Amino acid sequence: MAIAKVNSAIKRYKEALKINQNSKISCNKLADAYMKIEKYNKAIKVYKKSLELDSTDHIMYANIAFAFINIKDYKNAKICYEKALKIRPEMKSYRESLEQVNSLINEALQDDRVKDERDKLKKLKKMFLVSDKINLDILMRVLKMDQDSFEEKIFNWAKKYNFKIDKNVLVINQETVSELINDITKKISNEKIFCQFCGKQLLDKEIIQKHPIIIWKCSGCETENKETLST
Repeated sequence: MAIAKVNSAIKRYKEALKINQNSKISCNKLADAYMKIEKYNKAIKVYKKSLELDSTDHIMYANIAFAFINIKDYKNAKICYEKALKIRPEMKSYRESLEQVNSLINEALQDDRVKDERDKLKKLKKMFLVSDKINLDILMRVLKMDQDSFEEKIFNWAKKYNFKIDKNVLVINQETVSELINDITKKISNEKIFCQFCGKQLLDKEIIQKHPIIIWKCSGCETENKETLST
């Protein structure tokens, strides 16, 4: 019954906008109605129309930000809260909401990184099951590492797990490969990453590049750290 009332209201607001398409009140009410029935993308579109009529309306920026949060578009939510704060810097609620969005962005980055690492691990397992001889070019693409970091890592793996390097092939030691997989799995589960130079724990906000590999710029010693899939 409540949804029927909202749909009826939406129809009225649409009719009102046909009569006066520059009615900010009708735009706002229509967008609010879409929010009530969780049609967030439609709400965003109408809120934007309202802002075209009045770009100084900080409440509309906050409303759009909330709609973006509901569709997990945290980056655009952040932009909208920043614009709202620029208009009304004294608003504590906007500042607190912006901090929450920043936290959601960091969590999303963390989730993306964990997913990417797990995908790499899954591909590695398949490669190791199929053959004990892995082409290094293919392996570098799977690990998404630059040439220097990859070569350093492969030499470390060869030394630690008694693998052999034969021209452009990594010869896997089947007696120790499970140890490598376990070490990688532990690293993914741990998720704490530390600066290679000063030992400070690296944070998501220090990421300066996500693709093709993740690079952190340490806020402690200001050096760049590249992501690797290994211990």
